[in-house]
Amino acid sequence: MDEEDIRGHAVVIGASIGGLCAARVLSEFFDRVTVFERDELPSTPGQRAAVPQGRHVHLLMARGALEFDELFPGLLDDMVAAGVPILENRPDCIHFGAAGHVLGTGHTLQDQFTAYVPSRPQLEWQIRRRVHDIANVEIQHRSVAQPRFDFDAQRVTGVLLDSDTDEPEFVPADLVVDAAGRGTRLPVWLEQWGFQRPPENTIDVGIGYASQQFRLPEGAIRERVIVAGASRDQPRGLGLLGYEDGTWTLTTFGVAKVEPPQTFSEMVTLAETLLPQRIASALRRAEPVGEVAFHRFPASRWRRYHELERFPAGIVPLGDAVVSFDPTYGQGMTMTSLQAGHLRRALAEGGDVVRKVNR
Repeated sequence: MDEEDIRGHAVVIGASIGGLCAARVLSEFFDRVTVFERDELPSTPGQRAAVPQGRHVHLLMARGALEFDELFPGLLDDMVAAGVPILENRPDCIHFGAAGHVLGTGHTLQDQFTAYVPSRPQLEWQIRRRVHDIANVEIQHRSVAQPRFDFDAQRVTGVLLDSDTDEPEFVPADLVVDAAGRGTRLPVWLEQWGFQRPPENTIDVGIGYASQQFRLPEGAIRERVIVAGASRDQPRGLGLLGYEDGTWTLTTFGVAKVEPPQTFSEMVTLAETLLPQRIASALRRAEPVGEVAFHRFPASRWRRYHELERFPAGIVPLGDAVVSFDPTYGQGMTMTSLQAGHLRRALAEGGDVVRKVNR
């Protein structure tokens, strides 16, 4: 896709973290940017129906924090001011177990490691409010039916929005970014337009999650990030994170289609087999908030758009629409931040944006 110094109007499908980062980048290159999101967006940090994985623990890697702060200067400082924990590589901050071994903070992990621990709703809200403040960006609560493709020009010319009438509403655009997430229909659209579907690499994961949010007495657990990975001998693991609003989330999981615990009591019983006794005992004093949330992640998927010989002009996929990682490793948000950086450089350099962003 060769985009020749394009200006005018850009459209983003989806106000996910990836879509918001795309809007931030596009605002530097286009006169107007419109983000269309079918989900109602909360005005404060809160869970969204369209992000079922948001109720489970999310880990923002140190690299991702730096990338987000480059896109949105001051983001990290504002998160800390909002109470987001900032952790250094010290044993009193992090407990990291893998395959039955505890990784030694201060020597196994790099000394310069620093982590920010926002909840997923907090991070998304912090980013979204910054995008709201960009003068040439607008976020609309509308659902995109599909892009419009011009067969003569061999390019996407905008998007068709669902409407109350029989005819969808057409919104012209010079560039469309598909940030619709794992449910993207871009491979289907490509076939409809006469292109091939992208080759896909998939790795069966078969992870099932069960998560419970809760509150603890202050100081009951000194660490703020606690991880116990699954292993060949123990197909269940957990993540336990303390967030900015005084709440904690315990996410337990089973790999290779092994079911996670179904109740909070069962989750704590698992913690007693994986964590130091003082941590498991503290969990017995927890006050649950809400119900246990469940989620499944069948496979990691990489749609290799950059390998296609032909690709339509006027559209580029981003974020989970391209690749969705095994969430056990906490890479997703960080990889999205890196893709946004690639998009910025690709638009600045010109040329084949799809290959530069998705390679």
